[in-house]
Amino acid sequence: AASDVYKRQVQNLTARERDVLVMIAQGMTHKQIGTRLNLTKSTVDTYVYRLRQKLGGGNKAQLTRLAIDLHLLPTG
Repeated sequence: AASDVYKRQVQNLTARERDVLVMIAQGMTHKQIGTRLNLTKSTVDTYVYRLRQKLGGGNKAQLTRLAIDLHLLPTG
């Protein structure tokens, strides 16, 4: 289970950062996320960089695990 520290860090994410985190966890590429959110790939890259900064680094697998542990993924 995710620690309280991670829960607090996720609460500090912007709504857009959370959206990007969820889409990463769903396996979307930066380009796909950009298309879905009407953003450039470069802007998505920036959001991912910010996520890593705020959540203490981590690759996409670790970000995905965090999103799952925090129940951020939609069910169904």
